[in-house]
Amino acid sequence: MKTKLCAVCNNSAPKYKCPTCKIEYCSAKCFKDHKSMCVPPVQSTQQKPSNDVTVSKEDEEEEEHRLKEADLQKLTKSKRVQQILAYPEIRALMETVNSNSNPVQVIHALRQRPDFEQLVQAMLEATSE
Repeated sequence: MKTKLCAVCNNSAPKYKCPTCKIEYCSAKCFKDHKSMCVPPVQSTQQKPSNDVTVSKEDEEEEEHRLKEADLQKLTKSKRVQQILAYPEIRALMETVNSNSNPVQVIHALRQRPDFEQLVQAMLEATSE
């Protein structure tokens, strides 16, 4: 079984959760490091989908922008993407995106950060090859 590690330093088992974004961290130092990049969860204004089988225009657009298997393979093979993801801070930002109810809005906010934008550009370059 995999032991969870601190999302900030990736060294120790997490003991705490950020009250804002719920990311898990191990120490006050990690919390301070994380606090400067923390993005609060965005409250979704969309209604919960019903059990209808109909596909909305939004669902079709989302599917259109979803990465295909070939693009995912390109990302896993990209040395530049791997280098950027080696930084615990970037992995913590990705965890914030993954755990948020509105990841697109979080991504837009995070793109103001040069380190996150660097990851986005590396991913775009990798998938356009």
